[in-house]
Amino acid sequence: MFSTLCSYVKSPKEFRSRTWFPVTLGGVPWKQVRCLELWVLLFIVIVFIFKQLSHATADIAAGVIQFEHLQRFQHVTFALFFLAYVTMGLVTENFPKKFPLPRGALNCTFALGFLMELMVFHFGHHPGDNLESFVHLMMQIILLCLVLLMFLEVLWPGSILIAVARCTMLIFKGTWFFQIGLLINFPYHTPLGCSILPGEEYPTCPTRESAMRAKSLQVLIFNWQFFCIVVCTCVSYAILLQLYSSQPRGHMPLNKPVPLSILTPRTTALTRKDSPSVYFTVPNEEDVGHDSGSASDGGEDVDAQIDTPMGSESALHQTSLSRRMSRNTRTQNKV
Repeated sequence: MFSTLCSYVKSPKEFRSRTWFPVTLGGVPWKQVRCLELWVLLFIVIVFIFKQLSHATADIAAGVIQFEHLQRFQHVTFALFFLAYVTMGLVTENFPKKFPLPRGALNCTFALGFLMELMVFHFGHHPGDNLESFVHLMMQIILLCLVLLMFLEVLWPGSILIAVARCTMLIFKGTWFFQIGLLINFPYHTPLGCSILPGEEYPTCPTRESAMRAKSLQVLIFNWQFFCIVVCTCVSYAILLQLYSSQPRGHMPLNKPVPLSILTPRTTALTRKDSPSVYFTVPNEEDVGHDSGSASDGGEDVDAQIDTPMGSESALHQTSLSRRMSRNTRTQNKV
């Protein structure tokens, strides 16, 4: 989130969303730790996969997945998509000519990982109508919004709103996982009227009233967390604006007037000075019967009817005025 906001504040016109940001020092990237974010994510994914598989080594040896280990293999399945995302990012960054990726490929791979996680939570994880299923149902809402925003980010990579919303959902996903961990591991956070029975992970609510109260509390916490994330995002954006306000920004200031095209002369191919076009005018009826014996009047008629290629609107206007003056002179002579 911080890197996305900084990138937009520095140059809004050239902003492009990214799934990861290189490590920089004074504007110059370190080649050794440029991909530090990807390396850290790679370490976390590998540790997570091995931790899940360490509890099911007997199942791997026997070739049979037991019921109690089924969820661990589901976790490993969507973690493999994150492993593919990190691997593609590292290979593309270190070998850009040998392994170029089209625009949005990393975003799609990252989004597929969250999509598989959403499917695991929806179809094969914590079914039922208890408190455990309810908190995971709210996690599915976060994952659904996150997947949609990541695919929209591929279509509109320059939209700061989509990029910030995606970062907000990522933070929200982490804070809600933290809330689920508090609900499981700390009895102090167990809702009133519910208790954790021996051999179970989640609190059990014996009555309907206690279950409804526990779910309502989770909804309140869900809304409070999202509200705090939005407020922190707005405050961070305001602070970054103050920090980078003295630097030149890549967009037109709002207080600079935009000139209207109707107020400025437009130069076209027909009005250029070097254009060979000649404008002709049709003589009026009174000019047809005019006696052309006078050489001066005839010269004025030619000048009035054949316009020189001045190449500007002012020249055309001046020619029109001279034509009118010549007509007035001829009328006075007739009288």
